[in-house]
Amino acid sequence: MTIEREQGVGHTPGPWGRAYTGDGKRIVIGEGLVEGPNGYDVAEVYSDDCPREIAEANARLIAAAPALLEALKGLLVFAEAAETKMLVGDEGCLWPVEFARAAIALASSDGKGSDNG
Repeated sequence: MTIEREQGVGHTPGPWGRAYTGDGKRIVIGEGLVEGPNGYDVAEVYSDDCPREIAEANARLIAAAPALLEALKGLLVFAEAAETKMLVGDEGCLWPVEFARAAIALASSDGKGSDNG
């Protein structure tokens, strides 16, 4: 089953599951989720050149990307509200807010933090 993306969305909606291939050397993330004739995978992690534990940790991080992006967007709203209401000290939330904006921009289709999703 494939998930059709809405126009303007820059990434395949989550959640992205993980599955091992028959040889156990590849971990497939988001198997069959990317729109296409047979449904493509979001990503694959190979454990040929690194310990399996590292490959599994990388696969978990990639699979968590949609949830991490949504969590970061929610935290950004909270941090901006706290800053606006002066609920933080003199130094405010500036550096985490800027880091959050930069990370969201990296993950967004237009590089500016707005991916319509």
